[in-house]
Amino acid sequence: MGFDAKQRLYLLRFPLLDLRAAVTLFVSFVALAVGREQFALGLRPYLSYSNINPTAEERKANKKSFRVVVRNEGTGLAVIHNVSYVLRLKDRAVESILQHETLVKRLKDDAGLEERRHYELPRFSAGATIGKDKERDVFTLIDRLVGDLAPLLALDIKLQYRGLLGDLYEKQIYCIPRPAYRRLTANTPAAVDEQKCGPS
Repeated sequence: MGFDAKQRLYLLRFPLLDLRAAVTLFVSFVALAVGREQFALGLRPYLSYSNINPTAEERKANKKSFRVVVRNEGTGLAVIHNVSYVLRLKDRAVESILQHETLVKRLKDDAGLEERRHYELPRFSAGATIGKDKERDVFTLIDRLVGDLAPLLALDIKLQYRGLLGDLYEKQIYCIPRPAYRRLTANTPAAVDEQKCGPS
């Protein structure tokens, strides 16, 4: 059953909300949006990383000469989603490597670096977590001088992680510090190409 012109005009004039109700509804929506954003901020992880050079006493005690540590400085839990690697060896092209085992094999075969003898590279599994104010070692050199790493120009970890609300983030970690290596190789042609090895 349809409406005639008079009935349609009446329906158009019918006020759904008066001014006071409309303002109240608008303010409620704004408060809801702000509250949701504050709630999301309270669950947002933020990963940072640092390079740690131990003291002479620490190195003598545990044989570890250099560590890279990732820390969750956010307010929420970081859930690991995916891990990949970027490797650059002397006289070789930059490689994107998806598997931990492939990276370990490439470092051994092409750079002479053996896991647990020269370095430690912990495996990150999907679903692993890093809690608020918690940290994890992601790369460690074992009793080895930086000057001995001539074949290894760059080793980056691309760490994708989620917050508890499902938001996805990515952190690129330089396991071989760029400025330090540039100082060591300032007079050699094997300098680090930051455009190729830097964040995408």
